[in-house]
Amino acid sequence: MTMSIGDDIGKRIKALGSQLGAAQKKTEEKRKFRHIPEIIMNKGELDLIDREIAEDYVEHIPLPPGFSPNREGFKQFVVMLRTAFPDLHYDVDHLTSNDLIGENQKVVHRLTAHGTHTGPWGPIPASGKCMTWTEIHFGLYVQDMLVEHWGNIDSLGIMQQMGVIPGWVEKGSVPPTPQTSGKVVTTYQQNSAMVRRYMRELWNKGKLEVADELVHPQGVSASLPYMPVGPEGVKLNVTTYRSAFPNLYILIQDILAEENVVAIRFTMLGTHQGTFMGIPPTGKEFEVDGCCIFSFGDGQIIEHWQETDLMGLFVQLGVGVGG
Repeated sequence: MTMSIGDDIGKRIKALGSQLGAAQKKTEEKRKFRHIPEIIMNKGELDLIDREIAEDYVEHIPLPPGFSPNREGFKQFVVMLRTAFPDLHYDVDHLTSNDLIGENQKVVHRLTAHGTHTGPWGPIPASGKCMTWTEIHFGLYVQDMLVEHWGNIDSLGIMQQMGVIPGWVEKGSVPPTPQTSGKVVTTYQQNSAMVRRYMRELWNKGKLEVADELVHPQGVSASLPYMPVGPEGVKLNVTTYRSAFPNLYILIQDILAEENVVAIRFTMLGTHQGTFMGIPPTGKEFEVDGCCIFSFGDGQIIEHWQETDLMGLFVQLGVGVGG
């Protein structure tokens, strides 16, 4: 049977409608994911939790002892956080032209929190300190409701700023993001492939020369502003970890990409066989989670953010960081 012109137009209209519907759905998921820091956390509007988070919601970020990894446990955590920091305020990074990163019903955002520790944080009394920390979060939406949530919070930095753990050092200002020419444009699929290679060859195999190829000469590690810019800073970071954990392996658990930005969730495994951040080798194995966000320009990584569960790492190495 020969397809008529009308049938062809009808199929194209249907396909276009489907694309528009998917785009609108992604935009709505991003809008709702923003509500968590901006309305639930910043304003304490807990009733929004029941309207936008599913009843069978699963929380993958470890909550304090006694808190269930579900919707009710999340409510308890919000109350505890706002009790400890009554002036809590989250800033949400604008990562793409359509705000956050979204792909396949998942959304990613990066947050910077500010607050004054004037209330108890569980057993930790108020310190009165003005604090700031960063977070990266992944959310999965089904039928317009958040059903699962993963992410990493700079818990070690929080404990250090509270004075529970020593070693807090101000990170300093982040170098400017390098200017790019726009002459080389890569797709989000190509960017995802570069991130996979970055982890596979640079981190897992220690091929430091890969950084020269994948990282812009003025590329910024925004979470580590004290590191040198460009490939040399990345090489130093990789060397620091691989010297302490020679069998280091990073397993990508999830990867999302949109426009010139790629986000990953990963699990990092290894054995402590060298000095790490002043801690002599313990011979202990560890397994911790982390998140990274990469921004691309001219076919290279121009900016990089990361959150790794360093406090969980120290606990597994037997370092006293409890509190």
